[in-house]
Amino acid sequence: MRFTFSIPDLSDLRALSQTLLLQHFFLDSLPDDETSSCLIRNLVRLKDTSVYFYQEARKSAQNFENSGPSGGFLSYFIAAGCMEASLDKLCSAMKHLSALRVRMLDSNVSNETQVDPMSLIANEQRIRQFRNELQHLDEHLVEGKINADENIALRLGDVEFSVGKHAISYAEYAGWLRQLHHSASQFIRNQ
Repeated sequence: MRFTFSIPDLSDLRALSQTLLLQHFFLDSLPDDETSSCLIRNLVRLKDTSVYFYQEARKSAQNFENSGPSGGFLSYFIAAGCMEASLDKLCSAMKHLSALRVRMLDSNVSNETQVDPMSLIANEQRIRQFRNELQHLDEHLVEGKINADENIALRLGDVEFSVGKHAISYAEYAGWLRQLHHSASQFIRNQ
């Protein structure tokens, strides 16, 4: 049996942490408002780690593709764990992005920052439901709330990953990470 995963490559999304640190320490270009400054730093950190774990999931899935079950399932489980970690960091980053967006609207910020994370915000509830299902899986299992036909762990399919009745395509998830990267980049460039 041959396994293939259509997980888009995001290696073109460079880490923004170094740029942020250079601006913070040498250019003092982050907002004077400490809360906004902290939100931006954490948004960048969470974005970078979410993309990092996504790429690690992709590499491990490719290792599993190349070796298959005969090579052991460890690569598959590592890929699933990395995808779960990426999802968790994405959820945390979305909180920071939403808070920054509200702060910008409340303060009538009229700088060049053009942050339009609407697709992320529009899907925030769906993403959180997926993550919450995954996080509470063990207690649902112990309490007998899992049906026999449901996934009892994060399942990596050929074009999507799923848990329970929830599924997200790799292409859609990669698009959300690209939007997050773009939004975080805007905060760094225009502060």
